[in-house]
Amino acid sequence: MTTPRSASLMVLACLVMGLVSGCTIGDDSQVDPTEVGNTSPPTATPPNPLPPITSKVVLDWEMARVFLPLDEYGNSDEEVNLLAAAQEIEYARCVTETHVLTEETLALVDYALALMPYQGEWFWGFWDAEFMTQHGWEPLIDFVDRGGLYESYRYSIACYQTEEYQSLYPVTRSLVSNNEKVNTFIEYAGQAWESTMVDPRFLSLVAQRDECVIAQGYEVQTIDGLGGAAIPETWTREARQTAIMVTAQCSDDMDFAQKAGDINATYEQLIIENHETELEEIRAIAQDRADRAKKILQEAGVL
Repeated sequence: MTTPRSASLMVLACLVMGLVSGCTIGDDSQVDPTEVGNTSPPTATPPNPLPPITSKVVLDWEMARVFLPLDEYGNSDEEVNLLAAAQEIEYARCVTETHVLTEETLALVDYALALMPYQGEWFWGFWDAEFMTQHGWEPLIDFVDRGGLYESYRYSIACYQTEEYQSLYPVTRSLVSNNEKVNTFIEYAGQAWESTMVDPRFLSLVAQRDECVIAQGYEVQTIDGLGGAAIPETWTREARQTAIMVTAQCSDDMDFAQKAGDINATYEQLIIENHETELEEIRAIAQDRADRAKKILQEAGVL
């Protein structure tokens, strides 16, 4: 049995990739393997004049991860794990109606503290062909699986809906929250991405990558504005993987992720400059959640 954490991370994955290109079929002839329903390009109008590119994205090529300026206002990977571990404790206390933590629960807490970070972020289409060679295009998501641990106890969705549990969700750019300010943070990240998607400099990069894809014998997809190899839904998994690898290699050969990411980072930096007070409040929420998670773990004797 997967847990709300696993479900939340799956939602996170789809939302992150939804900002990218979207896990459902786009039309009758093409399918983007990471499409979640965003089947048309953004229609925002690019700013005039265009802002100079003054910020840098940080790329982790080992894990195919992206770090943008707004990430500084959310929870770090370490804090995400602390929060997941604290949620395990709060959930166990709710379903068992006791503060006594069993060895099984403590084992889940230890596992949560060691979760691998989310890997495989395709914000601007596929890149990092070396990563894909080893892991494929699907995101790698580590999660806590409680199995049947609590089946002998009272099991209720109410335990997921308690304030104690809900308030320990991490602040990230793509995990929807019950906190309005945190959701504003997500909206800002989406606004910066949409501005990137209609920026003529980004569109030029897409056109250049598409030329490379065409030169490799593929048609390009026009579903979401990201280009890349078109993938008919009738293709086998192996054929899809090969086409995706072509797009990724074309990206890497022209440093696509870095150049596109720098444009995205610039728009995020502009949002930070215009909403710094609000973002500092969001950072305070993220820090408060991490601090409370540490306290719960310390009181439980885990830290």
